[in-house]
Amino acid sequence: MTLTCLTPATTTQNEPQHTFLLREDKSLEHNLNRFWEVEPVEQWTMKTEQQFCEQHFITHTTQQKDGRFVVRLPTKLDPNDLDLLASLQSDVYMQLNVDWNEIQNSRISTTNS
Repeated sequence: MTLTCLTPATTTQNEPQHTFLLREDKSLEHNLNRFWEVEPVEQWTMKTEQQFCEQHFITHTTQQKDGRFVVRLPTKLDPNDLDLLASLQSDVYMQLNVDWNEIQNSRISTTNS
């Protein structure tokens, strides 16, 4: 790079004024080529969960007419497993209800004795 003073001059207030030219010695084409060169990137592999997230995003992302994006939230369980989970929840609730009734009945019987 070369810095050159072109024309020393003075302003109306008798202050010195200088004009400089900065010249790049390398060609513009060389600099543009360097700009567009792709830097090497480390190769890495996605973990199973990352692959799942990536695939979920690709398959469940849509764009509405107004430009907004809609992404269905993922779950750790398969949607079919959610039905099973709801069924299990119902079974657990019923069992807790039976247990609670037994506790209440045992309290009533001990207080009446």
